[in-house]
Amino acid sequence: MLGAVAQVDPSAVSDPERFRRDVAESCEPAVLRGACSDWPALEAAQQSWNALVGYLAQFDNGVPAQAFIGDSETAGRYFYRDDFDGFNFAREDLRVTEALERIGKAHGKTASQVALRWLVQQGIMIIPGSGTPARQKENFDVLDFSLTPAEMTEIAGLKRPNSRVVNPPQHPDWDV
Repeated sequence: MLGAVAQVDPSAVSDPERFRRDVAESCEPAVLRGACSDWPALEAAQQSWNALVGYLAQFDNGVPAQAFIGDSETAGRYFYRDDFDGFNFAREDLRVTEALERIGKAHGKTASQVALRWLVQQGIMIIPGSGTPARQKENFDVLDFSLTPAEMTEIAGLKRPNSRVVNPPQHPDWDV
């Protein structure tokens, strides 16, 4: 039988030492109800996924990441062509939003749905908010397609070492 989940004051996330003491050190599940309630990203997400993508896109610093673009046959395994005359992929410099939009277009999905599907295919549980029936349907519509291994690798490759894909200003100092 599972124990109770601790209810932690959301202000604990704003102080690194308090977060370590009240949340991290116990290594137990905790609920920080309302910790994100004033975040602009949440407000945008409550409007629509497209509003959230628009909000996050403003943090795209415009510096392209090099994306490896390959056919689905590459299965995310980038290598030399069989005849060793070049590679089985192309290199393109794309901003994060451009990469997600390009992949979404191939599936008839939004960039937001592509980002959610990428998480789902990695086994990461997602709990997107949904304020309207249309948004609820949009959330479920990430379950009716799959990203190819090449697309999964392309998205993963957009992340820079020791950084986030986006870095909103309201993130806690300890979360870097």
